[in-house]
Amino acid sequence: MLRSPLSPSLRPALSATGNNARRRAAPAVLSFTEPSNRSIFTEGVGNTITTTKSTVVTADGVSIGTADPTLLWTPTEQDFDVTLAAGGNTLTVSVAEANRIGDFNLWTRASFGGAPSAVADPFGGTSAWRFTATAAAASHNISRAMSPISTVNNSGFETWVRYNPDMPVVAIYPSNNDTSEYCAIHIGTGDKVGNFADLCVVETREVASGTWKRLQFRRGKGAFTTSTVGVYGLKTLTSPVSLSQTMDGTETMDVFAPRSADGVLPFTDYDQLQVLSKGTVTVPTTGNNPYAFDCQRWESRSPFHDKRLDMNANRGHLDVVVPDTYDANRTKPYPVLYVLEVENSPGTSYSDGLGYLESLDVHNVHNVILARTKFPGTSATSPWYGNKGDGTVQHNIHMANFVRFMEDHFNAGTGRDDRLALGFSKSGWGAMSLLLMDRLFGYIATWDTPYSMTYGGTNYGQVSFFGSEAQFLLFNPMTIFDVNIASVNDKPRIVLAGSATFDTDTVAMEAFLNARGISHTYLRTVLGGGGADHDWDTGWAPDVVSALFALRA
Repeated sequence: MLRSPLSPSLRPALSATGNNARRRAAPAVLSFTEPSNRSIFTEGVGNTITTTKSTVVTADGVSIGTADPTLLWTPTEQDFDVTLAAGGNTLTVSVAEANRIGDFNLWTRASFGGAPSAVADPFGGTSAWRFTATAAAASHNISRAMSPISTVNNSGFETWVRYNPDMPVVAIYPSNNDTSEYCAIHIGTGDKVGNFADLCVVETREVASGTWKRLQFRRGKGAFTTSTVGVYGLKTLTSPVSLSQTMDGTETMDVFAPRSADGVLPFTDYDQLQVLSKGTVTVPTTGNNPYAFDCQRWESRSPFHDKRLDMNANRGHLDVVVPDTYDANRTKPYPVLYVLEVENSPGTSYSDGLGYLESLDVHNVHNVILARTKFPGTSATSPWYGNKGDGTVQHNIHMANFVRFMEDHFNAGTGRDDRLALGFSKSGWGAMSLLLMDRLFGYIATWDTPYSMTYGGTNYGQVSFFGSEAQFLLFNPMTIFDVNIASVNDKPRIVLAGSATFDTDTVAMEAFLNARGISHTYLRTVLGGGGADHDWDTGWAPDVVSALFALRA
């Protein structure tokens, strides 16, 4: 869900007349009152734009007239990602075809008994429709053929749905030769699960009739158009999604304003992250991991941690450990330490980084939230925290989505200085890359990291991950450092530590930072030298973590 853009503050003007200087009333702040962000406009007809005061409005930088304070805009062509701007405020709209799908009272019902009844809608009228579940029946859905059918493979759909705790899950299921593109969302929690498709809440309205959510959906497989749209009401969200759920006959689904969109709706990167809470789980001791621990877990699916066409099969995890005294309502938000794992399945070849830090009681000692993402897939998606040139794997975007998830779901600070990262070996390489390129973290600590690594050979999966040397160099800390030096030269942000396997790299990186005048903490304690010493739990972590938090103090 997009955060609404903030209007710039305006300082009250002062007027002085002789000795009777007085403060004038502050001018009204300019903003849009209509439409809502991510609304769908119609091509070839007048669409209303209203602002709080008279201003010129532009669409993708071109003036479309003056809102005084209302403007009627008639766009002449379809464009599904238009930026409207007025006085420094912006919002996004889609210009789509005339609606190709009738109102909900015309839809075909399955396991919803009787005709729908008109009920209050989110705008104070009575144009919403209520469907009541049939007792002991399953697969409660309504469907409607589009006329004409869509022509764009990744076409979309929009509707309003009222939150009902008895039927809180909504699934959108289009069809036309392919029945695997769908997505379901719990509109109370925001959790969602789907195949090759995106679904998100783009607007919420709290009115007398309840909480209404405007949902937007788009297909993502890129192979089929849409002939029919189905909307399912469900009691629970499961993975994989179960559309056949029995009801007791009292559940209702209120829906309003169905809208076709024969184009690709502009979903953000974060909109495409699918998560499903698994509650508190116990991570067992397995393989190289001797640390059993409890954490809060979300199953995750994303086109950024594995390619879109594997989203139906590959699932990752978002794992979180909070301090024992965690307070969701604490005035001062908590910092988050992101533990960057070095392999897809922690505990396989190395110990589990999050489990080891939990065993050290880091979350309580430093009063910090610990978080890590587990990437799904094969060695071709082994975490390097960059992206592949063909766009199939984009771990840097997934990490940005993970940070947004943490700040949406926990009492976590939203500033850079409240985000810390810890990595070793190639995940330390990734931590430095993210610090430099994206300024995603405020402080990082890296231990025994192969900073001098070149492209080619086996090199721990970097060839299959990046796909080319040119792509590798776009994320290599040694080649991108100077152009991104402003990310790290304002104050000490780096703990450089080692070593076991890559002591030469650690020493060389120390000289590299000193040559550029980058203030940092250097901790070099040489362990036995490779082999078993190159791991999370070989004794280096307590001092390195303490040094990391000392930077933030």
